[in-house]
Amino acid sequence: MRRFLPTVLAGLSIGLFCYAAGAQSPKRPEPTPFIIEFPEDDDERVGVLKSLVSLQEAPAIITVIDSEQIDNMGHRTVADVLQTIPGFEGDRWELGGWFKTHLTRGLPNTTLILRDGVNVVSPLTNRLTLDRKFALDNVRRVEVISGPGSVLWGSNALLGVVHLVTHSGRTAPGLRMRVGGGHGPGELGAFRTFTSWGGLLADGAVDVYLSASWFSTMGPALRVDQPVILGPLPRPANDGPSFILPGSAVTDPAARDHYVDVTGRLGFGPVSIGFSTGWEREHREISAIGSIVSGDLVSVSMDTVHTAWIRYRDRYDGSRIGLNLQAFMVHWMRDDNPFTAYPSSDLLPQGGTSRLESDGTWRFGLTSDVDWDLPAGHRLLFGGEVYGDMSSDLLLTTFDPLSGSSTAENACTPTFTYQPTLDAQRPCARRDIALPATSRVTGGLYALDEWSVDPRLKLNFGLRGQFSSSYDPAVSLSGGLVAELHPSVFLKAVYQEGFRAPDFQSTNGAQGLASLITVESNPELDVERSRSAMAEINAYLFVGEGAVREWYVRAGYSYTRMDGVISQASGRFENAALRDIHSVELLTRLRFTGSHELFLSYAYVDVYDSEFGRLRNIANHVLNAGGHVALFEGHLHLGAVLTWRGAMEDLNRTRGSDVVENFGGTIAVPSTGLEVTRIPSAPLLRFGVEGRRILDVLDLALWVYNALDTEWSDADLYFDGRIQPRPQPKPRISVWAEARIHW
Repeated sequence: MRRFLPTVLAGLSIGLFCYAAGAQSPKRPEPTPFIIEFPEDDDERVGVLKSLVSLQEAPAIITVIDSEQIDNMGHRTVADVLQTIPGFEGDRWELGGWFKTHLTRGLPNTTLILRDGVNVVSPLTNRLTLDRKFALDNVRRVEVISGPGSVLWGSNALLGVVHLVTHSGRTAPGLRMRVGGGHGPGELGAFRTFTSWGGLLADGAVDVYLSASWFSTMGPALRVDQPVILGPLPRPANDGPSFILPGSAVTDPAARDHYVDVTGRLGFGPVSIGFSTGWEREHREISAIGSIVSGDLVSVSMDTVHTAWIRYRDRYDGSRIGLNLQAFMVHWMRDDNPFTAYPSSDLLPQGGTSRLESDGTWRFGLTSDVDWDLPAGHRLLFGGEVYGDMSSDLLLTTFDPLSGSSTAENACTPTFTYQPTLDAQRPCARRDIALPATSRVTGGLYALDEWSVDPRLKLNFGLRGQFSSSYDPAVSLSGGLVAELHPSVFLKAVYQEGFRAPDFQSTNGAQGLASLITVESNPELDVERSRSAMAEINAYLFVGEGAVREWYVRAGYSYTRMDGVISQASGRFENAALRDIHSVELLTRLRFTGSHELFLSYAYVDVYDSEFGRLRNIANHVLNAGGHVALFEGHLHLGAVLTWRGAMEDLNRTRGSDVVENFGGTIAVPSTGLEVTRIPSAPLLRFGVEGRRILDVLDLALWVYNALDTEWSDADLYFDGRIQPRPQPKPRISVWAEARIHW
């Protein structure tokens, strides 16, 4: 299969090349692209393709959502934006909501996330939560590649790339202010403020942008089915019963969540400087195993990303050569207190808790990119990167569940010591290094040739070599063609490769912890790889005809083979699994004069894993449909998005005929008490009404989320009945009202 895909692609390339070369029609100028997604100005040359290219002619499957569409569709987070892009599922929860991620073609944590060209995916876990930590008001556009992208971007671009391009003083001039609030079981007692100022100084030579936002909420009230009191640990720990409570219960949020984001940007001539920092406190009322926790057991989490960068960008030789140099720093902070939380019960009178904390993970790096227009229709992109990742000790403090506030100093359970300053209610504790301090250095070089063979045919070929102190060299290839079948109708055939370096927790994690979680790390892990063949046809129809501004249609199919997928077979991390992914994707947008718009996206995905078989915990079908209407000369705006997520299955522990009721009504479900739970399809509707340009400076907005009040849930990401033994409940209906002022 590895040889088959490039061979097919090469055959297609040769065939279309011969057709174009032998065609008798006269040469004509290049068609003017209808949408230039990456305008040619100094502030916007960092695109996800590192190239100026139209949407139709991009040598990749690409989607761009700009700030106007973000406002028109009522998106709240980057995860909301991804939900409307075929092949992505924007907001999947795991372990009681402790981890929130997105799926790309059915798989979690397989997408590279960039912010202004900087990789912000943590090397500690290869995860990044796309929640309120990224204020969408700062985002000018979201650029998305569907499919691997490691030739241009290196590690983490396994199945996709998401690039967040932030505003500058040129793109968001003036003073902007937002204040709003909302309520409902899906978002209790929420409020938000945002302020930004952007402008030009020194006769336009300097542009400045600065913003600050604060979002706070009590979180959702979630209905938990059969709350779990205690359950078995992940493999290879011994299996055993799960102790659950019959019936269901609703969480009662006990503390307020806070998300603060401060972002700035300064540009002068070819140099620009940017930064983003924040502060986060999230409280979770469901434990990782599905129990409801409250009082002093409410989890307090900090998951923040701080970035800073300086960039030099200019063009030479009559704009034939472009140079982009960027130095950057990223700092990730992840603290969980408690990390695990088991409520007080007859089994654990004091409850069970642990705390995870560290000084964080750092990355310092430098990237360079050059684009060079050459004779005979060639355009060469080449460059490289070098960066270092460093992580401090990750400390795990485990508190003795058998000790209480009255425990004497010499009465702690063996291996625990008396440390009442850490937790007065649980004075006996043990501190372990869950992940010792570690570091690695990574470098890479790439080259990509974009060749305009003919006005109707473009070919591209790329190669990248990545080198690291902690894993073997990784080589990635890409190739493709874009052929004009008819004016405004294009065919793409693309072959792309991606890879992801193993994270620190899988290569350096410690064993023998008080938590008894004994999954063994493996310092010999190699990178995970993906190879994908994709075909797409896209068209712009009825452009400028009557009331229609444009009708964009694209449809495509992709086959992806993943190998070296890291799994935890027999309790040890190994490059073991193979995965085959088939995906069919459709996107259409119909835009009318007067800012009216309708859109429809659909994705079918099927994943087969060599270890688990066909994945059943993902939705094979996801449909999004929506629209936006502007009335009364743009003063009244109506918007709506309907998401239909198909059914899926979840492996769970459940009450059966062989259970024993004990410990005050707690039900002991044996390890054999497994069932495959069918999670039905879920229709999710959001709609809103906005009054804009009231007195020229004021907008008023009202949005309803999950307006059908659908009770829905997620399957766990790894089809494991031990760690998360019940489906994960998701938020229900909520209402949001907001006022916006802009001068």
